[in-house]
Amino acid sequence: MTNQERAARYLAKLPAAVAGQGGSAATFAAACRLVEFGLAEGEAWPVLTEWNQTHCQPPWSEGELRHKLADAFKATRPKETFAQPAAVTRRPPRSLDASRRRPASSAALVDGDTPDGTKPGTVMPAASRVTDQDGSPPAPSPAAVAPRRVVFPLLIPGRASHFLTLAKLRGLSVESVEVSSERGLLRFGEYRGHVAWFVLDKSRLVAQARRLDGEPWAQGVKAWTLPGSKAAWPVGILEAAAFPMVALCEGGPDLLAAFHFIQAEDRAGEVAPVAMLGAKARIHPEALPMFAGKRVRIYRHTDAAGDKAVDQWTSQLTAAGADVDAFALDGLTRADGQPVNDLNDLAQISADDFAAHPCLHSLFP
Repeated sequence: MTNQERAARYLAKLPAAVAGQGGSAATFAAACRLVEFGLAEGEAWPVLTEWNQTHCQPPWSEGELRHKLADAFKATRPKETFAQPAAVTRRPPRSLDASRRRPASSAALVDGDTPDGTKPGTVMPAASRVTDQDGSPPAPSPAAVAPRRVVFPLLIPGRASHFLTLAKLRGLSVESVEVSSERGLLRFGEYRGHVAWFVLDKSRLVAQARRLDGEPWAQGVKAWTLPGSKAAWPVGILEAAAFPMVALCEGGPDLLAAFHFIQAEDRAGEVAPVAMLGAKARIHPEALPMFAGKRVRIYRHTDAAGDKAVDQWTSQLTAAGADVDAFALDGLTRADGQPVNDLNDLAQISADDFAAHPCLHSLFP
């Protein structure tokens, strides 16, 4: 991969540059990063131009953007940490000797760490893959596509204004929001008197609504699970059938964020986002065979419920024949100074924090 390609992927993960909210400084910082990657002005310009269209609200004019880039070349120099590809650490092969496997209950821990002290970006391996006696994963059960039970309002795939509003609300790229809709996991409609966005899949077994204006529903509820939903159903697992890897998230915002990072790392043909819509739910038994033989990475919320969910889901998925690990986000900070608590927060990480943790340069195995 060229430095230009690496720089483009880096910029894709930076927070949006919003007018009146530090947008000028954010754009200048992005231009400086291109210099630090060792790009010539002719190489940096198309990268910054594309980032201007996807991340700047509103986009800068060509003259303003060229001025930012020229100032960046005056203010900074290439840096070795950016100009040279970071070393990639490979996980050692897992032993098939059951006596040497890590117990599923330890999936949320790293050697030498505690649940409250895991290192940022730590990959926490779980037990080895389990298969049927003939070596093949168990076949999916047709009962997973049970008759529809959820009562849905009138839903639509969404318009450009919907995508833009939701992308700004969650700090994500518009493209990633559009892709989640194209995949069938995102819909829009009116619910309880408000325009809402819905997370669902073709199983029609579960759906959850959030207000598009970002406000909570009645009594402070942020996400409203539609009546008749099976909360234990992993949204998107049917759509993940053809993908070798699954990014398993908790909640609708993290599902959209997974699309954001998959697009940024150009992994759309390999990784499928799947979401459990609550940390307390065990994965539905009819869905478990669909994870068999897949590489699954769980993106943990940095709280006690997130730790318990990782342990529980890892145990279930490992027994079902999946190869599982978890990704820790502890100790990271958003651009606004607040801690990173989940994958959606990671889309709003500060550029300095992002640069300080090379493990964040690739979120997928």
